[in-house]
This record gives sequence, structure tokens and C-alpha cells, in this order.
Amino acid sequence: MKKFVVLVVSLLLSSYSFASESREEVNNAIKLEDSYKSVGIGASVQSDEYTVYLPINISEKNRLEPFVGYKKTDIKKSSNGYSGTQKSKNIYLGMGYFHLSKVKGKLFSYYGGKVAYIETESSDVNSEVSLDGYMLSPIVGLEYRFTDKFYIGCDVGFIYERLTGDYTKNGYTTNIEQDKTYTDTQVILRYMF
Repeated sequence: MKKFVVLVVSLLLSSYSFASESREEVNNAIKLEDSYKSVGIGASVQSDEYTVYLPINISEKNRLEPFVGYKKTDIKKSSNGYSGTQKSKNIYLGMGYFHLSKVKGKLFSYYGGKVAYIETESSDVNSEVSLDGYMLSPIVGLEYRFTDKFYIGCDVGFIYERLTGDYTKNGYTTNIEQDKTYTDTQVILRYMF
């Protein structure tokens, strides 16, 4: 997994330098002044999950979007005489790639995918879980551009996670592997510089 983190960080750094290079392309599809050369910042907040995006329009129809996310939850449980708090935290570091198409006016559709490194920890009174792994997700969405700088997008993804690590209960540790799939919907605000 450490090699994956090095790969993602390398992609982040190279994508910023690639996006800052000058281009001679004609901007026909997006029709917003120099928006295909822009770099920005974005955010998505869902209940206890916070994600920061760094959108990079590398051409008029293509976007790289590195991201980092953090989720922390504390759930109070009580059953059969047991009372306690289950705490968990997740950290995501990843990259998305999207193809953009103009629908009409300032409305755009996009599709692509995300890949991320995930690290997760959870604990309660007598057990602890520590996992890491990866996430893959195809994404489709819509984006409305209020101005050439401020966008709002909504997307849906089908997410596959593969995690491995340790489960410890009452002093005994077991290796575990976890595969899970689920869908996720996000609203993302983006501001392009």
C-alpha cells in the first residue's frame, strides 16, 4: 500500500505541473474563457465525512481530480447490559479522472472513475479493527456552472473497496480481509482559479 501512496502523490504533483503548461487548443465545447486550463479547489460534506478536491481541467473535455477525505464517527450503543461507544475514523487519498460533455448552456455531464488508498480504524470497549486497502469507483454526474469560476456538481458512484488488516478482541488478534460494494451520491462545490 505504501507504493500506492507514493504513486498517488507522484500523480498529484505531475498533474499540477501538466495543468499549468500553456495550450494552443480551441475551446469549442465548454465555451468559457480559458476554463480548460484551470486549477481549483472543491469540497463535499456528507454527515461526518469531509472531502477536499483539487480539480484540474487538463483539456477542454478532461479533468483530473486528486482528493483527500476524512470521516470520523462516534456511535453510542447499548444492548444486553453492554453500554459503550464505538469510534471509527477513515482516511482516503485518491485520484479521479473525468470526461466532460456540454449538455446545454451552463450544464455539463461527466463520467469517469476514482481510485483511492483507504485507511480505517475502529474500536469499542473490548475490540479494535485496523484496515487499509483500496477503493475503485466508476462515476457519472452533472455539473452546473454558475460562472466560469464557480461550479456545483452532483454525482453517483458504484464503489468497490478491498481492505485487509487486523481485528483484536480481548487480546487475541486475527487477520481479516474485507470486500464491500455500495453506491454513493455526492454534491461537490468547486471553485476554479
